[in-house]
Amino acid sequence: MGDFNITNHMVRDEIENAIKLLGIDKSEFQEVGKTAWQGIIQKAVDTFLKIPDFRYANLHWAWQYFREPRISISSLPEIYLLLTEVIDDDKVWFFAEDTFDKMWVYEAKSKVIPQILGETSHFEYYIASKKFEWIICENHHGYLIASGEKAVRKINELTKRTDIAGG
Repeated sequence: MGDFNITNHMVRDEIENAIKLLGIDKSEFQEVGKTAWQGIIQKAVDTFLKIPDFRYANLHWAWQYFREPRISISSLPEIYLLLTEVIDDDKVWFFAEDTFDKMWVYEAKSKVIPQILGETSHFEYYIASKKFEWIICENHHGYLIASGEKAVRKINELTKRTDIAGG
């Protein structure tokens, strides 16, 4: 094994490799332009977080400050596979947290997100509706956390299923 060299693009590189490996088209998953990402993150911060000026418009650990209604579930293996049951929007914003709190923003078809996550190592990510009606995060502890009525309702429905919740 070679030397471990930390860059601020590790997660981004993994995502790009997964896109190539899976043959995902840019129309399905594409990084937003250099001038757009800050405004998209700021809109998510302003819409979903309880405190103003949070980390200078960065979503790092933002799940701790989600507005109500919110929900959190844990202890589910490969929780990212449940995203297709929670998200029914065709296109969403996908935020990937990289090293040194760098956030990469993508416009994505929701159906390809679990495929990409399945080909990458675990990292903290957020998914928001394009209209900023809801936001979902899988944090570094493996919790799925959501804010916004629609996402909270869908995750609540998931927790009642015996095949998922074990109850």
